[in-house]
Order: sequence, then structure tokens, then C-alpha cells
Amino acid sequence: MNKMSLAAQPDFVETSAALLKAMANPARINILIILAEREVSVGPLSELVGLSQSALSQHLAKLRQAGLVTTRREGHAVYYICKSSAVLRVLAMLSEFYRPHPMHASNAAKPQRSALPD
Repeated sequence: MNKMSLAAQPDFVETSAALLKAMANPARINILIILAEREVSVGPLSELVGLSQSALSQHLAKLRQAGLVTTRREGHAVYYICKSSAVLRVLAMLSEFYRPHPMHASNAAKPQRSALPD
């Protein structure tokens, strides 16, 4: 998609900002990474991300409101999963910023300046 076609889509900016806002939290990114791999209920997910169930529930509510995760109820348990191809693409794109360049292996934890857009 080129710059001109983006400008012709009036909802693009608002929709993009809403998506990024919903993801713009380290805990929510971690949650999305896990839920992109498998379906998990709140209890085990709480342990995986190191959050209390109440804090996790608040993050999950924001992700669900944004349409980034879906739920399935089984008895008393609620299972969450991320099937959004848009979220998966954003996570993959973000991982590109932190993929170490072979000549900069000592700086592997830092994003490479050349990988950042101008």
C-alpha cells in the first residue's frame, strides 16, 4: 500500500492509532505474544505473564474491546486467544527491530539504528 492510497482511506489513521494504543503496553504485548501461540485461560496466563488475575483481567478487557483477542467459555473458565492476522503482522514487524545484525552481535539487545524508519 503506497502513501497516496493510505491518504485516501479516512479511517486508516484512527484505526491504526487505536490498534497501536491497545498494544502499547509491555504487559499487553507479552499477553498477545503468548495468545498468538496458543489458547490460555486466565489462571495459567496470569502465571505466565507474572500479573495478578485482576491486573491481567484489565489488560485482557482492553485487548478484547479492541478486537485483538477472542474468548471461549468452558464451564467457569474463560479461554483467550489472538487470531488477528493484523496483530501477528505487527508483532512480526516489531521483532524485526530487535533482530541482531550479524556485525553488531554484541549489541543484540538493542534495536539497530539502521532498522528504525527515518
